Amino acid sequence: MLDEYDAEDCGTVPAHTWINCSVVILDSADMAYSDTLALGTDVEGSMTSEDGITWTTGSISIPGWSFTSESVFESTSTL
Repeated sequence: MLDEYDAEDCGTVPAHTWINCSVVILDSADMAYSDTLALGTDVEGSMTSEDGITWTTGSISIPGWSFTSESVFESTSTL
């Protein structure tokens, strides 16, 4: 069975932005929790908290990607 990711040409994914996409609630305060947010190449985003317990990811902007040429391209839409 051929997995779709094994195909030679997976096409492109347009640039997009996720807004108010996540809230994380920790058992105890950790003011350094935002350091765990891992972003890929050219991806922009942030995580905020007032008390170190409840964390919100305001928005994450993901650039378009061409799987054929393995490169980032410009264009933005909002989800």
